[in-house]
Amino acid sequence: MRQEMKKNLHTAHIAYDGMMRRARQTIFWPGMADEIKQMAETCTACQERKPMNQRETLIQHDEGNAPWEKVGADLMEVDGRQYIITVDYYSNFIEYDYLSTTTSQDVIRKLKGQFARFGAPKMLITDGGPQFSSNEFLRFTRRWNINHIRSDPGYPRTNGKAETAVKIMKNLILKTKHNGDDPHEALLELRNTPRQCTGFSPAEMCLKRSPRTLIPSTSKCLSEHVVAERKENYKRQVKRQYDKQARDLPKLHLGQTIYYQNPGQTGWYPGIIREQPSPRSYKIKGDNGGFYIRNRYHIRPRKTILKDTDVYDGNVLDDDDDKERPDFSGNCSQHAAQSGVVSHVPDNNCDRNMPARTSTRETNRPVWHRDYDMD
Repeated sequence: MRQEMKKNLHTAHIAYDGMMRRARQTIFWPGMADEIKQMAETCTACQERKPMNQRETLIQHDEGNAPWEKVGADLMEVDGRQYIITVDYYSNFIEYDYLSTTTSQDVIRKLKGQFARFGAPKMLITDGGPQFSSNEFLRFTRRWNINHIRSDPGYPRTNGKAETAVKIMKNLILKTKHNGDDPHEALLELRNTPRQCTGFSPAEMCLKRSPRTLIPSTSKCLSEHVVAERKENYKRQVKRQYDKQARDLPKLHLGQTIYYQNPGQTGWYPGIIREQPSPRSYKIKGDNGGFYIRNRYHIRPRKTILKDTDVYDGNVLDDDDDKERPDFSGNCSQHAAQSGVVSHVPDNNCDRNMPARTSTRETNRPVWHRDYDMD
């Protein structure tokens, strides 16, 4: 009967709160709330169609202590032309080059030219595109002793610095083309514009000087201590504002059953956690046999469906109305002879001839009794 009632309550696939409001109108049994909650959390149809997770608190990159120690790279397309964008995490200095093709060979050639000018970085962050995932690109990063990190699929915020640089350069190229201006002149001024977080321009922080432009400028001494202090203050302000509408999701462990999302899709698919390459990145084995890398944002824990049972006087019994339940109406010796065990349920017949026991517990009279004559 309970299973039938729970099934009827969940016919509309409403959540736990709605099921409980409906159930409290007419039905009740011991442990009803826990059983209804279990059913709501283990419904496959509901779990696979849940909305996306809330965003987590901000984890900020260590931007390094010198220019071009850590850089991000990404590709962009403007008016049918392909470009590679590279940005320095420390100074926000942006480089871009036109790509005749988007093959790994062409991308590597452009990156070598940039690294020859500014030096090979210690760390390079990109997405998981085929240009950056090929064996040829792997050999390049190993040859140049570069730690290559790829962002999680469908989660570009992992390489947010490069994503922002792509947006800036795309707007710069489109706007200068619309007005007939020179994009290189615009890029020169962009690199010499002081940033809000430090008060120094990307060119000053990267080149340790202010390049000459069409706008008169004065030279000033760049203080590394001042730059570091201003950047830390700015990062604290950004994190404080970002975290107001974010919360950390529960940690996942290896072997845990989960649901995961695919980039560009809204459904959830079952899988299991196999590895954790980074604090919020997980390697998943799907129920279809495939292996995937997903950010914690695209993963939800999966509840395990338990065997349908009912709880009766502390004993777990199958939910079958046709089965006869234990009869505790007889005396103790009769029930023990039939079942072979002594029931834990007390029988009033056993204690019928025993004298009543007076309680020895100390009791205190309620304070409000003082106002009344209770004798």
